[in-house]
Order: sequence, then structure tokens, then C-alpha cells
Amino acid sequence: MIADADHSIAAAGGDDVLARTIYAEAADQPVEGQIAVGYTVKHRVEIAQAFVKRHGHAHPLFGDGSITAACLSSFHGIHQYSCWNETDGHRLKPLALNHNDPAFCRALDIARQVIAGTATDRLPGTTHYYNPEKVHMPPWAVGLPFHSIGQHRFFRNVP
Repeated sequence: MIADADHSIAAAGGDDVLARTIYAEAADQPVEGQIAVGYTVKHRVEIAQAFVKRHGHAHPLFGDGSITAACLSSFHGIHQYSCWNETDGHRLKPLALNHNDPAFCRALDIARQVIAGTATDRLPGTTHYYNPEKVHMPPWAVGLPFHSIGQHRFFRNVP
């Protein structure tokens, strides 16, 4: 579910929200890592779309099957992508981006390629990641195999 405070962000559209998510989560990572972060969103969208088709309502974690919902959905008040949490010190970073920022323009280009499926998906099916240099291992990651790109560890089949 998208929090009320996030509706103005959501109004910008899926490619814009995805670009802001990629920038905030992975601007310090190689392009391949930024693409991989974008694909975690797209994979969640695909899972949510299949869920909606089967059950007739939004996926409890990944939303209604839209890019915007996958980026901004929260569970128990915590956003799936930490850059959108009001308690995250980086939240203002994606909100302040504009088209004069070359890094944002690159993120927007990556977002559009991910949405179109023209960027190479090096880690098909990944839905989760974290950066062990910034956070402790989340409970969902314990014992799961992962693939690394840059500083992020990417996971699929997260319970």
C-alpha cells in the first residue's frame, strides 16, 4: 500500500519513481548494479501482476502490479526500498532530483531501459538486495545464496 505522504511522489509516474529509486539506492554503484536494482523492482512488478490476476487484489508486499507501487509500497509502515522511508537520511535525495542533474538523467535512462526490457537483466528473478557495508544482514538473507554486483548482494526466492 502506498502511504498518503507518497501520493505526490507517485503522481510523477513509474519511470520517474523508478529513476529516483535507482539513484537513491545505487548511484554510488556501477551501472550494472543500478540496472540490477531497477530489475528488482521490475521482478516485483511481475510477481504482483500475476498475484493480482490470480487473487483480484494487490500483492501484500509488492503492490498492485505497477512500477510506482513496487517502489513505494510499505509493509507495517516500512518501505521496501529504504530510500523512501521518512526515517532514512537519504529520503530527501530522490525528492530533490531534477532533469539538470546528469546522474538523475542517467538513472532515468536506466529506468526506461529496465521498464522496456532493453537493459540486460544479469540476475533474472532477483527481488531483494542489501549492501553489507551499510546495513547488517537482514533476517530474510540468512542462509540464502546471493550474487554480488558492486557493493550490493542480490537475492531471488526470498521467503
